[in-house]
Amino acid sequence: MATKYSKNAESLWRLLAEIKIIWSVCVKVSLLQSYQQSLKGQADIISTVEFNHTGELLATGDKGGRVVIFQREQESKNQPHRRGEYNVYSTFQSHEPEFDYLKSLEIEEKINKIRWLPQQNAAYFLLSTNGML
Repeated sequence: MATKYSKNAESLWRLLAEIKIIWSVCVKVSLLQSYQQSLKGQADIISTVEFNHTGELLATGDKGGRVVIFQREQESKNQPHRRGEYNVYSTFQSHEPEFDYLKSLEIEEKINKIRWLPQQNAAYFLLSTNGML
């Protein structure tokens, strides 16, 4: 009986650790978003967030068409329970503002959705979309 309860307690602690990680990321993204908004304005407002399948990478897209990829820090031996830190891994401009001359519409650069593709090898791939498909 004691092993059953210890396994349940261990699972609960793991779940709480994952919730703490998600909460930490949300707080950091919120702080980063408010800081960027105060500095530059509307283009830096985060419009979408997507974790990859393993949770190792986190991609954010903003209204300015940029994608920022964060990578989770590896667990250190002297602090084994500290896994919630994400650092900037890469940044790139995914979309630019365009004009559709056939439909007479402006296509904004805002990232609406990010999807990670299933990993086939050591490379990571993602898709991002703006307002026009």
